[in-house]
Amino acid sequence: VITANGQGFINNNHIDLKGGLTGSGTHVNNGSFKASGGSLSGSGSFENNGIFDQDTDLTIANTGGFNNRAIYRMGHETAMNLGSAAVTYNNYSSFTMDDSFVAGSGAFINRAGATLKGNGIINTSFTNEGRLVVQGSTGINKSFTNSGVIELGSTSAQLFGQEINNTG
Repeated sequence: VITANGQGFINNNHIDLKGGLTGSGTHVNNGSFKASGGSLSGSGSFENNGIFDQDTDLTIANTGGFNNRAIYRMGHETAMNLGSAAVTYNNYSSFTMDDSFVAGSGAFINRAGATLKGNGIINTSFTNEGRLVVQGSTGINKSFTNSGVIELGSTSAQLFGQEINNTG
C-alpha cells in the first residue's frame, strides 16, 4: 500500500498497483496506471489525465472523488465498487466497460462531452450528461436521468433496467 499525504502521489510514467493507494493528498496519473488489485482511498481526489487500466476488481473509496479526464478501461468481467455515498466518479472523457460491473453506494456521472461505452451492469447512482454507447447488453439497475445521448451500437444491442428520465 502506498500512502501519500501532503502533495499526494503523481505518476508521470508507469505504475502497476497491486495493493492500494491512500492518503490525504491529490493523486494524479499523467502516464500509464494499471490497477491489478486493491483500492484507492483517502480524503484527496484521484485525477486521471493518462491511461488507466483496471485489470481486476477495484474499490474506489477516496472521498475527494475520481475524475477521469482521459482514458479509463475496465478489464473483462471486472468490478468497480464505489465504496461510500461520499464517492463520486466523474467521467469527463472516455470510459470503456467489457462485460464489467459498477456498484456501490457512490455515484457515477458521465459528464457532458464524455463517452461511456461497452457492456455490463451499472448498479449505483448514475447520471448521463454525455454519450452512452451500448455495445451488447447493458443494464442500469437504478432509475437515472439522461440529458445526453443514448446510442445502441448495433441492432442486437440492448439497454435494460429501471426508469429513464430523458431530458436530452
